[in-house]
Amino acid sequence: MGILKWGKPKIQIGKLGANGAAPSSWINVDNPVQDSTQLTTNDGNTQEALGEGGELVDFKKQKNRYEFAFELFGKQGVNAPVEDVDGVIDGFYAMRLLPEDESLDGIQFAKSVMTAGDTYNCADGQRKPYVMHVINATAGKTILPYSAPSITYSAVAEPTGNPSTSGYYERSGATGNYVYQLSRDTEVDSQKTYYTRG
Repeated sequence: MGILKWGKPKIQIGKLGANGAAPSSWINVDNPVQDSTQLTTNDGNTQEALGEGGELVDFKKQKNRYEFAFELFGKQGVNAPVEDVDGVIDGFYAMRLLPEDESLDGIQFAKSVMTAGDTYNCADGQRKPYVMHVINATAGKTILPYSAPSITYSAVAEPTGNPSTSGYYERSGATGNYVYQLSRDTEVDSQKTYYTRG
C-alpha cells in the first residue's frame, strides 16, 4: 500500500435519477489523455468590511467552487461515455475516482453539470475534453473520499483511546452510498460508532 494518491486514475461517472437520486449504474471512463485529469478549486468570493484607517472589521467568504476535467482520445469503435449536442450534456452526473493504487482512498462528488468539447490536431488526432461543473453540497463537504468497493469497514465494538490517532473512521450517508472519513475526535464519543478499515 502506498501513501500518495497519484498515478493512472480509474474514473466512473453516473447519471442521477429522478429527484436527484444517486446513480443506479456507473460508466467506466476510458483511459484519459496523459495529465488531463484534474480537480480545480475556484476560491469563493470574499467580502471585507473595513473601518476607518483601513482596519479589517469583519471578513466573509463564500464556498469554493470546483471543476473536474479530463480529456479522451477519439478512438475508432470506442463510444464516448456520454453523448453531447454541441457541448451540452443532458442531466446531472456524479463522479468517483480511485488512484492507481486502489487500496488508497480516491475522491467523489454527488452532483455536477457536465459539458464537452471537440478538438483535433495532426499530432494527437481527435480529442474530447469534458468538464464537470460540481454543484456544491447543501450540507457538509462537496468533495468527499471514495473507497474501492473491495475495501471493507467494520464497527469497533469497544473503542478506546484517541480515535484520530487510532485510525478510526466515521460513517455518513445512506445505505449503498456510505462515506467513511477519518475521525478527527481526540477522545471517544459514546454517541458515535467508529469503524476500522479492513
